[in-house]
Amino acid sequence: MRILALIAGIVFILLGVAGFAKMLAIATMYAVVLVVAGLLFALYGATHRAPMVPPRATTGRDLRDV
Repeated sequence: MRILALIAGIVFILLGVAGFAKMLAIATMYAVVLVVAGLLFALYGATHRAPMVPPRATTGRDLRDV
């Protein structure tokens, strides 16, 4: 899912830049929205957060030791 978000972010950024360069016939405001949305998608796609794992119990065994 993150790879898809990263790809979508890059595509949105490219579309926004093409709108600024007048290669696409879109309003400047729409180009800004595309760039901002692309940055958010790319930021989400580029982060790699590890899932939070609860700490091990101090006494006894737990199921992760099996």
